[in-house]
Amino acid sequence: MASASSPLPATESVHPLGAFRYPDFRIFFAGLVLASQSAGMQRFAIGVLAVQLAIRDGTPEHGALYLGLIGLASLAPGFFGGIFGGIAADRFDRRRVIGVARASSAVVGGVLAILTIGGQITILHLVVLAGLQSGLSSFDAPPRFALLPRLVNPAAAFSAMGLGRMTMQSQNLVGPLLGGALVLPLGVGGVLAVCAASGRGRCATRRPAARATRRGGVAPARV
Repeated sequence: MASASSPLPATESVHPLGAFRYPDFRIFFAGLVLASQSAGMQRFAIGVLAVQLAIRDGTPEHGALYLGLIGLASLAPGFFGGIFGGIAADRFDRRRVIGVARASSAVVGGVLAILTIGGQITILHLVVLAGLQSGLSSFDAPPRFALLPRLVNPAAAFSAMGLGRMTMQSQNLVGPLLGGALVLPLGVGGVLAVCAASGRGRCATRRPAARATRRGGVAPARV
């Protein structure tokens, strides 16, 4: 039986989808889905582009090397940048950290798409831009996950965190599938352009994040 102070029924406290009862979480979750799948599509497109660059350069045997360089450039900033991303989430307005990180990521993605469509992309450009994207994601993830429990009541906090984690993991499966489906009709440059354009949609998370940061509370649940 739920306690008198609990705003939710006992069954809600353990429901895996309980976080969806909160409007702010639903808005934030939609932006999270868009950001996650866009990131998965972009990684797929970058991998295809690396192989295409090796072929264009007349050294198809270097395709594996190019992929390795991209992997290293993506791993190192993300590994070490997470520390600084956590510090930024603690010291600054989390809403602004998320907004700056995602706006910067959209700009980097736009530059990558323009260079690719224009035929000016090189492996050096690709390595540098992939590293920048990885570093920016390190500043986006910590404040985003810190905000998730604040968008719902405590009883639904684990639901919110679990759904957020599930969405982040799905980018490794769904994102590449979407990228593969789009790369034939749009080309690699087109897929990268779609990913860059989705950066505007990711800002859908800013309104609920702003309310959670400002008042430290949650919007009323809707049945």
